[in-house]
Amino acid sequence: MKIVEPLSLTIAKTLADLLEDSISSISLDVLAYKLNATSGDVRKVIESFSQKGLVRLVDNQIYLTEEGQSKVA
Repeated sequence: MKIVEPLSLTIAKTLADLLEDSISSISLDVLAYKLNATSGDVRKVIESFSQKGLVRLVDNQIYLTEEGQSKVA
């Protein structure tokens, strides 16, 4: 049986990988594609991260905030 991790954890790991590659933003659609998830599901997680101050979502572009960068680093 395959163990599946929560989408929020997968997204957090992906954002951490982006930070390691010195990338501080990514398109919502590109992130959804990379994770083989729907944009709607990814948007829900990103909006919850945004409410916590970890990211900003502007015109479908996800930006890591300074607080978000320190949390995922």
